[in-house]
Amino acid sequence: MNSLYTCNTSAINRHGKARVLCDGRYIFVPGAAAGETVSLETLEDDRGRLTGKIVAVIKSAEHRIDPDCKNFPDCPGCTLRHLQADIQQDLICTHVMKNLRSKKLISSHTIPLEFISIPQRKYYRRRCSLKYSSFGSRYLPSMRSVYPGCPPIDLSDCPNHHPVLTELVRQTSDCLNNGWMTDDDFNRIREVHFTLSDTGKHRITFVHAGDNASALSVEKKLQLSFENTDYSVLLIHVKSEKAGISYKTPRVLYGESDVKIALNKYLFYVQQGVWSPVSVGSAEMLLHKLRYDAELSGAQTVIEVGCGAGLMTIPLLETISQIIGIDKNRFAIESAKINARMCGLSHESFIVGD
Repeated sequence: MNSLYTCNTSAINRHGKARVLCDGRYIFVPGAAAGETVSLETLEDDRGRLTGKIVAVIKSAEHRIDPDCKNFPDCPGCTLRHLQADIQQDLICTHVMKNLRSKKLISSHTIPLEFISIPQRKYYRRRCSLKYSSFGSRYLPSMRSVYPGCPPIDLSDCPNHHPVLTELVRQTSDCLNNGWMTDDDFNRIREVHFTLSDTGKHRITFVHAGDNASALSVEKKLQLSFENTDYSVLLIHVKSEKAGISYKTPRVLYGESDVKIALNKYLFYVQQGVWSPVSVGSAEMLLHKLRYDAELSGAQTVIEVGCGAGLMTIPLLETISQIIGIDKNRFAIESAKINARMCGLSHESFIVGD
């Protein structure tokens, strides 16, 4: 259904969608801000939900700014970039605290805004997950549009990607479009994960969905496509089952499964499937905040739940006498113990737990 409306926007969520009520139906509007007057074109998906596409902003909100990405608001990757940093911070933190309260993990209604860091510069993303879609005669990394029925968005030149990440994505696209891969192969690749390494090889992980025969075929074609490159290439085969999705252990086609990430003055090894920061700058800001709070409280022991490979835990040991890192991912704990030994720290304690 395509219709033009002029509506006042009400509340906005953390996904950057404002809500309007028109003719008794709610319309969610990406790229709008609360309290604005906008002219909309409505698009309906196959479940009957309405999405509003802004035709014109008649009355702009005071906290609206010019987004720093040409793909906004079509791309769901950076949904709040049209709002001032403090508004972004408030929306994200409110969402986090709401989830924690709903799970009865906290009872306080205080929103600690200082714990949420918003990247203020371009080129901050050092890792991303994309799917390859057909654009003309080539397959390029893309993301599904927020608008129903609209084509995917080409993200081969995302302005928020680190320049090295952009180059890695571009070279990967060239390798995949060399003639080995078929349309069916691309359709079976659920997503591709890119992770930058500060030293050594950057990592590319392909997630393939299908039977064993097609997985073997894609594996051989990937080996042919990347035989002259200097990347770490991994393949994860997922198989749909009645009870859910079964993930197999990543198969390393080239290079190593680990990447190396520099944070603060340390160099960390991060295994496949273990958390690493999207932005090293944001991680350093959070680490500075944690150190300040630990010193202010006089804490001698800190417990970090979900410690990953210890990227936040280990630097805190410079000022805290004891840290206990807990993570349910055993590969994360293995990485954390390796990183602690590499940093010459003997008083660490990392355990597997939920």
